[in-house]
Amino acid sequence: LHYIGVPLNLIAQLWNNPKWEIYLSGGGMLEKGIRSIYVQNQYISNRTITTTTSTNIDGFQWSVNGAVGTTYKIQQNVGLFFEPKISYYYNNNQPISARTEYPVVFGLSAGVRFQFK
Repeated sequence: LHYIGVPLNLIAQLWNNPKWEIYLSGGGMLEKGIRSIYVQNQYISNRTITTTTSTNIDGFQWSVNGAVGTTYKIQQNVGLFFEPKISYYYNNNQPISARTEYPVVFGLSAGVRFQFK
């Protein structure tokens, strides 16, 4: 499944000092399915029969998400961040995928954050 999406999140800073920052993030995402490609391989004796089907995806996939994060500032504009998050994908009559089978998804983002002012 191939999707293209536009996320929109708002961030609220809960606590901030010269070295640490704690924040909440929440928002949603709208995704449009571009193409669904299905490949099936059948192994019969010494032969492989491959069937490929490609279709368009109707409608949109909506989701909401929330996160709480913390940043440790190494320098004024460089920090290490850690952000556990949760997302929920609504049932929007999309093709069967991990999002339709398990609509609640937990994630973890971590890395280096550069802040430009």
